[in-house]
Amino acid sequence: LPGFGNDQVDYRAPLGLPEECGLVAALERRGFAVAVAPVDRGDWLKVLTEGWRDADFFFKERGGVASPAFAWYAEKVSAAVAAVDGPVLLLGHSAGGWLAKLACLADDDVATRCAAIVSLGAPHAPPPAGVPCATRGVVASVFAAPWPDAFDGAIVTVASDSVRGDAASSDGERATAADAYRRVTGNAADVGDSVVPLAAAHLPEADARLTLACKHSINVAGSGVPTDDWYGAEKWIDAWLGPALEQVRRPRWLREAGRRVFPAGITN
Repeated sequence: LPGFGNDQVDYRAPLGLPEECGLVAALERRGFAVAVAPVDRGDWLKVLTEGWRDADFFFKERGGVASPAFAWYAEKVSAAVAAVDGPVLLLGHSAGGWLAKLACLADDDVATRCAAIVSLGAPHAPPPAGVPCATRGVVASVFAAPWPDAFDGAIVTVASDSVRGDAASSDGERATAADAYRRVTGNAADVGDSVVPLAAAHLPEADARLTLACKHSINVAGSGVPTDDWYGAEKWIDAWLGPALEQVRRPRWLREAGRRVFPAGITN
């Protein structure tokens, strides 16, 4: 599931690189059949062009789970899931992580068929009071909503602590990270993946919470230069894929027992 502003091609042939460099190819090499939600870069304009019809979203910054600002994304996920057979693992990058939950809330068929949600650098937690929300309240509504009864899958959140924000730094990555973190948690000095701070990237109800030392995006922050150091890079995939599949293989009763013993989830 693509992140905010991303296009499906970013996971197939990122930044014009050969397809063998993409996340899709990396997962296919590991034996997975992969379908990317059919999100084009221009679709993200619908957040505003559809969202303006929702007064709670547009004027009050209290957008709900069903807000048309993001309903189109849930429909794209439903279409992708409907096009394949059997259980699915929803792998959400960045905003795609919290939008995976929204898709389950919007469509019981998606929730029923979802064996797991794995989020990579997703800003799950809403900004604190006083910090403007880029989703105008929708992420807060999704965060607060109970999981649908139809959802019986594992939940794995993957985050990073590789970059500490520093607005005064001469290091462009740290300075860019400081601005990004401030927009999510209000704290420019947080640690995170250079875009999403660690403090917002884990769900309290997750079965496993993994913190790596990689970066957020397919490109170096603030540039168009490709990187082999992001969540979906070949050298990082197995660090989260293995633990995620371990959770998928566990029966529900064992995952629930684990949540009781480890209320904050299993951490690395």
